Amino acid sequence: MAGKFIAARRSTTIAESSTSLALDAGLLYRAPFLPGLRLGLTVTNFGPALGYSQLDIIEPLPLTLRMGASLDAFALIPALQIPEDSPWRTHLYLNADLERELTDPSSAENLFWSRRAIYEFWRDGHPATYGGGVNTYVGTEAQVGWRDLHGNLLRAALRWGGRYPELLHSANYPEAWGFSVGIRVNQDTLPLQLQFDLADVQSVEIVTGERYSYTFTLSAGGN
Repeated sequence: MAGKFIAARRSTTIAESSTSLALDAGLLYRAPFLPGLRLGLTVTNFGPALGYSQLDIIEPLPLTLRMGASLDAFALIPALQIPEDSPWRTHLYLNADLERELTDPSSAENLFWSRRAIYEFWRDGHPATYGGGVNTYVGTEAQVGWRDLHGNLLRAALRWGGRYPELLHSANYPEAWGFSVGIRVNQDTLPLQLQFDLADVQSVEIVTGERYSYTFTLSAGGN
């Protein structure tokens, strides 16, 4: 669970700022019936709307419900499993997510949807990963973040990715692709871990004023 402070500014003939508070919450379930399977559920941007009294505008925060599943392929193959007390570990994840934006996708879209891609589109496929960064809107990214999974304390990454050129100016970002390499600091015996993410593909569909997105990720790493 995490809270955040949001500030926005609108400017037409009158410039006005607005602030709000929002809450993100999530659950992670490790399935006992299938080793390596994790199911996640998150709700983000739960809070009061942004209001501009002089402009007579109210912008609801983009309340978003996300469900995801992650499967550690190595956990299903006994010959590839590494003892828990070993300083050398590796993983191979196949992930699938379904995201539904419950508010009108045009509301506060420039503020949230594009920035959300910074820390969620590149999140290694884990439902409860959070972070922040900068985006040049042409694909290059620099990011720092943190996670509450597997005892990780800090993750720093230099990333490269891109969207198809003809879709760069589309507000819906229908498709995207890319790869990334990063280094994490863990609580394990060896503090550094190399992470490689490949072939993130996201499609977005707007249905009756709501937004749906589907993400598939293959990630591998070890220390």
